[in-house]
Amino acid sequence: MAIRKHFLFPYRADKAAEAVAYLLKKCGGTKEYIWLLKALYFAERESLRKYGRPIIGGQYYSMEFGPVMGSVLTDMKEEANRSEAWNGVIERHLDYELRLVSEYNPD
Repeated sequence: MAIRKHFLFPYRADKAAEAVAYLLKKCGGTKEYIWLLKALYFAERESLRKYGRPIIGGQYYSMEFGPVMGSVLTDMKEEANRSEAWNGVIERHLDYELRLVSEYNPD
């Protein structure tokens, strides 16, 4: 019988905001949040494979359209409950897009 190891890496809202801001900048300032979630998932998976640690951390969930990082999804969709690192940098645009409002500054 195979033993599965589970690791829990804490969610880094600052790293999530920085990564989303980077992708939004590369994509012209706006992008569908589903696309962003998928791009972040693949980046996270590659970081775990190559370096043994995530970029963002948090928990992953199996959803209808593929795996997502739960805390990132919350920060993307719920502006009232989002992490402080996202405020003033990223905002919802329409019902399904995010928009880069200003450059991310991790100070």
